[in-house]
Parts: sequence; structure tokens; C-alpha cells
Amino acid sequence: IVSNPPYVSTIEVASELAPEVAEYEPHLALDGGERGMEKIEQIRMALPGLLMPGGQCFLEIGAGQGQEVIELFKKKNQGYPDFQHVEILQDYGGRDRVVHGRLAVR
Repeated sequence: IVSNPPYVSTIEVASELAPEVAEYEPHLALDGGERGMEKIEQIRMALPGLLMPGGQCFLEIGAGQGQEVIELFKKKNQGYPDFQHVEILQDYGGRDRVVHGRLAVR
């Protein structure tokens, strides 16, 4: 599963985005809730029910969200297999940009 969910906080969407983003990108595609994590959290909780054992996911995240996302993916989701591998991939500028997770094989 590959996703580019909204990951910008509501405050950043309202006041801190560059004009070329704020004026042309749909609000729905940007606003990830109060901390920018709402959609990422929803996707994370759904993934074990969607992926086959050993299945993988790649989600784009905000540059400052890497540690929080790692912790989120390491949390147990009762009744589902855990992720056996979770890593943050960085962009060419060295910023956290993508979480890669692989579901455990049962």
C-alpha cells in the first residue's frame, strides 16, 4: 500500500504554507488535523486488516513527524499482527519523508 495522506497540521495549513501550495492545493489534501497525524493514525490502524502477512506500506509524512510515526507503527493493534520492520526514509534534503513498514508473517 502506498499513500500520500494529508500530514500538515491545521495551524500550518491556515497560516504557514507557501503561497504556491496554499493557493492551489485542495485543503482536503493538506489538512492532517491538529497535529497533522490524524489520517496517518487512521491508516496505521487499518493497515493490518488490509495487508497480507509480510505485506508492506509506504506513507509520506511530514519532515518533523518521523519519531512519532515510528512509535505509532510499533504500537500493538489488538487481534492483528505487528509490524516486523519499520523505518523512516529521508528525502534528498535529509528530512524524514516516508515511513516504510512490513507486516509480520504469522
